[in-house]
Amino acid sequence: MNNKKWTIFSLGTNNWQSNEEFAPGSGILHEGHHRVFNELKEVECYSMWPSKIQRHNPLKKDIQIFPLEHDIPICESVSPNSSYRWHSMSDKDFSNYYFRLLNDVEKFIGKVESEKQDFNLFIAHHAFVNPVIMNEINERRFSSGKKKVPLAVFAHGTALKMYQNELNNLSDFNLRYFPWINKKGIFDSKNKKINSAFVISESQKEVFSNTFNDFNSKDLVISGNGFNDQYFRVPSQRPSLEKALEGIVTMSGEKVPSYFDKTIIFTGKFADWKRLDTVLLAAQDYERDLKEKKNLDVATLVVGTGPEKDKKFYFGMAKFLGLKNTFFLGPQNQEKLAELNAVADIGVYPSKDEPFGLVLLECMACGTPIIGANSGGPKDYVTNDVGELISESNNKNILAQRLSYVVQKALVEDWKKTKGPTASAKAHNNFSLKAQCVNLLKEIEYRLNVKI
Repeated sequence: MNNKKWTIFSLGTNNWQSNEEFAPGSGILHEGHHRVFNELKEVECYSMWPSKIQRHNPLKKDIQIFPLEHDIPICESVSPNSSYRWHSMSDKDFSNYYFRLLNDVEKFIGKVESEKQDFNLFIAHHAFVNPVIMNEINERRFSSGKKKVPLAVFAHGTALKMYQNELNNLSDFNLRYFPWINKKGIFDSKNKKINSAFVISESQKEVFSNTFNDFNSKDLVISGNGFNDQYFRVPSQRPSLEKALEGIVTMSGEKVPSYFDKTIIFTGKFADWKRLDTVLLAAQDYERDLKEKKNLDVATLVVGTGPEKDKKFYFGMAKFLGLKNTFFLGPQNQEKLAELNAVADIGVYPSKDEPFGLVLLECMACGTPIIGANSGGPKDYVTNDVGELISESNNKNILAQRLSYVVQKALVEDWKKTKGPTASAKAHNNFSLKAQCVNLLKEIEYRLNVKI
């Protein structure tokens, strides 16, 4: 028996980072939560997550991998390693996935509880399959004479986007899973199936409430994502561009030259709402203008990837625009991304209604100011002392002009020097993983109104 105050089982919806498999943001966050929980004296955490590539290591008793023979299903757009959406599944495939996951979770929980003390908190990542799975586990426990375990849901933005796409009758999003989750009654507070739901920003709280208006607002809590401060921090000495690019080749197999005076970084998956096309349009202006007016050679580093059709589109767009100083670096691990963030002079992230924007905080944490769009989660934390949010527009040419103007202003005024220190301090003081995990447990305990 471990006699911990909290014994947590956490069910993730995306893979964790490995040398063989790049991880999307929610997988990185789940892994970070798991690590930090286990660093807290009064907590022991166990986790399960899916992977097509990775398989379980029997020496790691605190995690279990849910093995897949296909890509990880995703809710809304694309991830770094999957374009296999839930909506492309047949009913039979979805049912098989659901019940196999249910049985694997129950088996792992039973094994842990037979060797340790019973769990007293379940956490389900994403407001889709995982909370339904964990509620079903609770129903099975109750039927066998055991107590139900308090269940908290960490509602990442993509599942909410999927429901909104269905409700808005978007193509390829037939009304399928929103009726399913409603029928399960998970987010109807009178059913008392979950105890707390956590969203990542004020804008996502509004989306959640509008989507599930039967959920009690007092049990809906904003919990801004924490970043991994083991990697993302201001280095003791700012690396050279040459050092940061060491070992990197572009997605077309070329090395990136390191003679540039200034460096811009964009990090994100190749999804339309991330607005990489806006960045490329802006780069055409600011790369040319800064060379002509200030004799500055400016590089734009694009970190991320997507399906082949999207890669082809953005590569073709960059070629059509004549971009000579824009380089597609593909996905990078956290250590290398932190180094690229640290060497950059500014980070640009003009996403439309970004649910939270963890990559913005990671950039800030490395001492690099940011430029985003005035919508979604970044409105909660991007102020003029750490960067700027440009006014929204549905016209991408206008948006690109605004982005280019602010980028040029940031580089000429050297925001890296004037705003970078404040950006780093704000990120580390308010958005560490440890602070997020500690506050999450405090909020759950408060809402349970019981000392565990």
